Amino acid sequence: MIDARSTWKLLTRAGISVALASALTAHAAAADLLGLYVGGAVGRAQVDADNLPNPDTSPGAVPTAGRFSENHTAYEAIAGLRPIPIVGAELAYVDFGHPATNLGTIPVGGANGPSFPITASVRMKGAAAFAVLYLPVPVVDIYIKAGLARLQTSEIVILTVPPPYAACVTTGGARCQFSREYDLTNTGFAAGAGAQFKIGSLAIRGEYARFSAAGENPGLFTVGLIWNF
Repeated sequence: MIDARSTWKLLTRAGISVALASALTAHAAAADLLGLYVGGAVGRAQVDADNLPNPDTSPGAVPTAGRFSENHTAYEAIAGLRPIPIVGAELAYVDFGHPATNLGTIPVGGANGPSFPITASVRMKGAAAFAVLYLPVPVVDIYIKAGLARLQTSEIVILTVPPPYAACVTTGGARCQFSREYDLTNTGFAAGAGAQFKIGSLAIRGEYARFSAAGENPGLFTVGLIWNF
């Protein structure tokens, strides 16, 4: 037979259990509502550009020096808003770095002219705006995002011509270098996917994104920290 005291203890324990469950549920729901956040990330960029300008402007010269594709350290600054658990918006400033490479050789004075070494460097940076969709999975946030990016690209191509072909040969047999710079700005599609793990007001994030710029699709892989207000 259950007496009044035992009944009261059971009811009290049940009430405490319900209260704790409600508090944990509310905390979990609040944790999903990230609200306003800022952050930064560092990673590796694949800098791709097409139709690099040819420094050789003589009649009959090939118009372009080819395609550029190099990896470089990259940086990203992030600000976003997540008003509800599955949808958010994000702004980002990305800097792909300033990689350089040797493109090989290119003919000078026409397709049948002598070939000389040519190098190139590309700088790419700009801003992007994304809509973010968070997938309903436990423990970590997995998300996909899509939007528009406005990227500025600066390309510098240098052609090195040794004696006796160079007109600017000086005493000592110095080589002559011809350079050409090309700047362009593209507004194009951008998309990415990533995951983040929350620790209090901080989140550790890993992400990969691709962009449309300079005639190619440069990519960016980053790891960073997000701080939630």
